[in-house]
Amino acid sequence: RIWRSCLFTSRIFRTWLARDGFTWARRSVQSLCTVLLLTPLIFSKRETRQELFSLKGKDLAFCGLSGLFLAMHFVVWFESLNNTSIASSTVLVNTEVAFAAFGYLIFFGKKIRKKEILAIGIAFLGSVVIAMADTGGGAGKNAVLGDILALLAAFFSACYTLIGTRERSHMSTMVYTYVLYWGCFLSLLVFDAVSGVPMTGYEPINWIMSLCLAVFCTLLGHSVFSWSLKFLTP
Repeated sequence: RIWRSCLFTSRIFRTWLARDGFTWARRSVQSLCTVLLLTPLIFSKRETRQELFSLKGKDLAFCGLSGLFLAMHFVVWFESLNNTSIASSTVLVNTEVAFAAFGYLIFFGKKIRKKEILAIGIAFLGSVVIAMADTGGGAGKNAVLGDILALLAAFFSACYTLIGTRERSHMSTMVYTYVLYWGCFLSLLVFDAVSGVPMTGYEPINWIMSLCLAVFCTLLGHSVFSWSLKFLTP
């Protein structure tokens, strides 16, 4: 899965961003870089302009809601990484497939195959084992809280995935992700304002790394994932 490999490159860039307290602000800056990169692509083509301006209110609302869930996923997952080990957090956040499968069953009326149920069961048992192991306190300063936040991040990611499945059935990848990333950016901007996270006063390297995150993790990660939702089940 190339898109997932691109997502996990965030760990490399994240080590640079943590040097002068930019870690929290970078989520908003990364989202801003993404929409700025996509804007000329959207408005340079007649087809995407027409699709964007012809979107119904319901589609705009769903895309915005998907962006909110993606923002919440970012917020709680990064907080999870501050409390538990990277290994535990990564394994638990990948249980998103289980949440997405049940949502696909409930909201789309699709059946889950036996082997998929087995895989979900194995993922759930693995999550329980990790949580039990982390109660010993060796995985972080508050490992259990970090594990819970990782599972919550998985839930938010599943919500973002399910809405994407609905919208990608009749929207192009570029227009869907453009509105989605605007929703994510505005949601993160509100969160930063409420939390008192400054958006200025950082070293130039942080803005460069945020641009790299926008390209490799968002455009080549989340956007490719959104493209696949039209052809694959969650």
